[in-house]
Amino acid sequence: MFPGRYLSGDDLQGQPMTVTIARIGQEEMRPGGAAPVKKWVVWFQGEQKAVILGLTLAEQIAEAVGSDDTNDWPGRRVTLYPLPLTVAGESRVAIRARAANGATAAPVQSGASTVQLTRPLTPVQVKEAIQRKVARATPAQRTTEASAGQRGLLAGKLEECWPADPDAARKRRSVTVFLIGRQSVSEATAAEGSALLDWLLDPASVAEGTYDLHPAARQEAEAILREALVAAGQTSLPLGANGNRMGGAHE
Repeated sequence: MFPGRYLSGDDLQGQPMTVTIARIGQEEMRPGGAAPVKKWVVWFQGEQKAVILGLTLAEQIAEAVGSDDTNDWPGRRVTLYPLPLTVAGESRVAIRARAANGATAAPVQSGASTVQLTRPLTPVQVKEAIQRKVARATPAQRTTEASAGQRGLLAGKLEECWPADPDAARKRRSVTVFLIGRQSVSEATAAEGSALLDWLLDPASVAEGTYDLHPAARQEAEAILREALVAAGQTSLPLGANGNRMGGAHE
C-alpha cells in the first residue's frame, strides 16, 4: 500500500488502519550508517510495509490481541492509528495500536498488567516492561550476546541521558545494573539489548532512521539512577580522592 520498507505514522494520513498480523521477526538496520542493529518488526497480510516494533507498540498489540506471546499474534487483527507527538521540539507522528474495530481488548494471558502506561514511567515500570520484552524473546535471543551495533548504540544513547557529564559512564552502569542486572552493556544479551533500545529510542525516529533518544528517556534514567543509589545505600555518586566525581571505566 505504501512505498518504502517500513510504515511511518505519516503514511497513515491521519486515519486508522485495521490489519491482520502475518509474522514477527528481526531485521538488520543501520542507524545513520553506523554498525548494524537488529530490531523487531511486524509484517501484515496483504501489506508491503512492516512496522518497527518498539516497546510501547508491543505492549499495545499484546493488549489488543490478549497475549504477550508473539507466537500467538499471527492471524490476529489489530487497528493501527497515528498519534501526533512532539519530540525535541519537532512534530512527529508515531504509530500506535488498539483492538480491531474498536472492540474491547482481551486481558493479557500472561498475567501482565493491561493498564496502558503513559511515559515517563517509574523505575519499576521501566524494569518490568523490559523484563516482559525479554521474556517474549526466543531462547536463542536470551542467551546470545547483543551485536556490536546494539551495544554501541545502547551505550551511546544511555550516555546521552547525561550530556557532557563526566560521570555519564558510571551512571550508565548503575542504570544497566538496575534494569538488567549487568555491570556493562557489553554483557547484555540480544534480547536485553533490544528491550533497552526499545525503551531509549523514540519509535518515530527509528522509523525515519535517525534513532533519536525518546523525550522521556532522560527523566526516566535520572529516576532509575536515584532508585539505584538508594538501593545501594547512597545518595550520590562516590567522589574520587581529589574530591571530584569519579569517571567510569571504559566498557
